[in-house]
Amino acid sequence: MKTKSIAAISFHAFLQTIALIAITAGFTVIYQNKDNNSKPHFTSYHGIIGATAYSVVTLVAVFGMGILWFPGLVFGSVLKAKKWNQVKEYSGFLALVLSAVAGGIGIYSYASLVEASKYGVLATVIIAMGFAILVPSTYPATKNVKAK
Repeated sequence: MKTKSIAAISFHAFLQTIALIAITAGFTVIYQNKDNNSKPHFTSYHGIIGATAYSVVTLVAVFGMGILWFPGLVFGSVLKAKKWNQVKEYSGFLALVLSAVAGGIGIYSYASLVEASKYGVLATVIIAMGFAILVPSTYPATKNVKAK
């Protein structure tokens, strides 16, 4: 199993915290807006997949906190927690895919072709930036996190 530096893990936790705050804020605003206008919730594919994505993101964040901050309490040991890290990685990828699908459906449903193409270019740039961050993190770190 590859190990990551403490700096890489901290940076990942920081970015994920920002992402969780952003998705929570967005979900809350949309939910409240529908309440204010007496509209039903989760009636479209966009709403259902978006709510599912939000749930998966939240569960992955809680799971990641257990692995990072409470490995002995949640999993019994640091070594056992590390074994669950791959499950968290795949779950995080699922959350990313669900979020992208929900966003794509939302753009397709509510934007004109010109607006959708602009969003497509933006999404391509964001995905490329994501790969630029993810790919270097797959190489072994020089300072390893030590198992307890």
